[in-house]
Amino acid sequence: MIFFKEKLSTDEIFQAATAAPFMSPKKMIVVEDLTDYVKAKDWDELTPLWKRVPEETILVLWEDGEPRELEKAFKTMPKKDVFYYDYPPLSANEVRAWLIGQARSKGIKVGPVILDKLLQKIGQDIWRLDSELDKLKSRAAGSEVKPEYIEELVDTRLEDNIFIFCDFLGQRRASQAVEVLEKLLRSGFNEIELLSKLTWQLKIILKLRSYMDDNHGANINTAAKDLGIHPYAAKKILTVLNKFDVQELKIVYQKALDLDVGLKSGKVDPRLGLELIIGNI
Repeated sequence: MIFFKEKLSTDEIFQAATAAPFMSPKKMIVVEDLTDYVKAKDWDELTPLWKRVPEETILVLWEDGEPRELEKAFKTMPKKDVFYYDYPPLSANEVRAWLIGQARSKGIKVGPVILDKLLQKIGQDIWRLDSELDKLKSRAAGSEVKPEYIEELVDTRLEDNIFIFCDFLGQRRASQAVEVLEKLLRSGFNEIELLSKLTWQLKIILKLRSYMDDNHGANINTAAKDLGIHPYAAKKILTVLNKFDVQELKIVYQKALDLDVGLKSGKVDPRLGLELIIGNI
């Protein structure tokens, strides 16, 4: 599988998609957020590509948002060759329902009030929530989960400090942002973990910033519901929104995505990469 997060030229997409698979009967190519850097007027250049993709190649265009532009791009393709899959983010109520069901399936004796407390601490990261449920199950050892287990086991240092880190970025206080970064590294968190949480936080801030700009006077609870963000997290993020504008957030978010690719490919020093994000503010 070939995975592209970085910006590509139409020629690069052509070359990757039309090349025959190497030592494999099939090949999958995933291109993320193509509509972010290919303008609508340039879709005609890509039209021949769709028709030249061999049967052995599966081309996946992964869009974070409504893929309306993609639908236009594929209008000349036979419907049998194009498939659309929509995966909207879970709403706060859906995450809560999932959490209750997950706790039940794991055989954990826990009440909804305690699960709400867990949601307030962790937010809507279902991978992290699932991990915390396992910790609570082990601690309870068959008995009912008590409120103090949340305080005892659920470590929110990463979430809290990433939020503080973003706040300092918004205030252009680079030295303080570096201090937070060093504190987290000394606490045992690694660069990959920090980057993952930072990228998620920037994405949520960007979504909320764009929503509030497009819907002047919108209620934060309405925004949280429409975006599928937990109200507690949305209200917390609201305090830093005015410190960033949309274009600035897009640049920082893209830097974080580029760094993610660089780290996984071994092309970027993890510590230096995180400091470069700070330096671009």
